[in-house]
Amino acid sequence: MGASLDDGGTMLRTVRSRILCFSFLSVFSLSALALLSWSIIIKAENAAEQLIQNRLTESWLLNDLEQDLRHLQDLSYKIKGQLLLWDEIGQEFATLSESIPAKWQAIQQNAQLGQWAGEHESVVEPVHSYLGKLGEGIREKSYYQAGKAVDFELFPALSPMLESIHAREVASRARIGTESGELLEYLGGQQVSLITGFVLSLLVIVLMTLWLRKIVIIRLQTIEHDLRVMDESSDLASTPKLSGSDEVAGVAAALIRLVGRFETFIGDIRAVSQSINDRSERLDAQAEELESASRTTHRQIQDVSDSMKAIADQASAIEASTGESRDTLQREEIDRVGRRSSALGAQAATLTHSVAGSREVSVALKQEAVSMRGLTARFRTKADG
Repeated sequence: MGASLDDGGTMLRTVRSRILCFSFLSVFSLSALALLSWSIIIKAENAAEQLIQNRLTESWLLNDLEQDLRHLQDLSYKIKGQLLLWDEIGQEFATLSESIPAKWQAIQQNAQLGQWAGEHESVVEPVHSYLGKLGEGIREKSYYQAGKAVDFELFPALSPMLESIHAREVASRARIGTESGELLEYLGGQQVSLITGFVLSLLVIVLMTLWLRKIVIIRLQTIEHDLRVMDESSDLASTPKLSGSDEVAGVAAALIRLVGRFETFIGDIRAVSQSINDRSERLDAQAEELESASRTTHRQIQDVSDSMKAIADQASAIEASTGESRDTLQREEIDRVGRRSSALGAQAATLTHSVAGSREVSVALKQEAVSMRGLTARFRTKADG
């Protein structure tokens, strides 16, 4: 069993280099998204600053001046209609007399409105002239004098200024609309870029994860499966087979070498077991030969002993009847032969006992050989075919 998987290129031969590549791409994707987001934030911040500090300030200054001019117009109508007392008229006029010049000065000092104010100096002069003439009537507390100024100076003084302010406000609103549209268009485009970058980054990370799963995790699972099969079937011949030169293939190669050494160990055990079995069989054969020879020798010795006993009995009878010394010597010789025969019988019995011991040793060796063969029989090696 095993799997043959592609290594993924010359530069990515090791698992470490693949993980580093995955980390680099992930960090690069996140950095690109962060830089894009930062550029969007900077652009939006600059556009907001331009809009608030420039365009809106311009609009506020013009609106404030317009409100004061319209307030002056309303006050003029009330003076002409004699709708207010002189104390009230004096307070409101004093406020407008200070506010209108101050706001015009603020417009002159504004960076965006300074040029416009310079171009409209001739338009604002009638306003100041009207304030002076109306102020004379108010100081004299003369409705007639004040009303005369209203009748002849109000519209020629305020209308051009109000029209100029209105035109500037229209142009300012148009510029604000244009710049806002450009900002929204930019943000819309960057939003698409941001979403596209996010999707691409996510796709790259997912693909890299699947790739690492294929070349690392699945191959490790293959090794695990092959080892489980080896354990269940005790088949040492079915080693994991993985191609490549990365760490996973190195683990598989190390396992194959380890299994090879174990196979060698099993082979050595089997060889020793066979050698013990052969020696046991030879010992059994030798024990059989010794036992057969022992029985023959014992039988012959017994025959000799019986013969010598008979001869001794006859010699005793002859000695008793003749009493000669020569017969006595002959009997002594017979006794010596009998003793030797008894000694040979004892040696034969010892030999028989040794043969029995050899048989017991042979049986023990056979049991050990069978036990060793049983231990190694559970494993199937390449030598078994």
